[in-house]
Amino acid sequence: MSSIKSILVIGSTGFIGINFINFIITKNFKITTISLNKKIKIKSNKIRHIQCDISNYNLLKKKLIKKNFDYVV
Repeated sequence: MSSIKSILVIGSTGFIGINFINFIITKNFKITTISLNKKIKIKSNKIRHIQCDISNYNLLKKKLIKKNFDYVV
């Protein structure tokens, strides 16, 4: 029996982020993405997107409060 792990992908709208998401989307992950852009090009009910500037610590903290991730990429 496998449990669903959660993963946070930072920079999810860039070349590496999009390709990484395409790779893990078929795996057993609950995916949360974060980037400056409003939308990501990949549509899936396994993906939750957060728009945020990760260099703004206070905003990042507010957006991710009470969220836990097994992996951060």
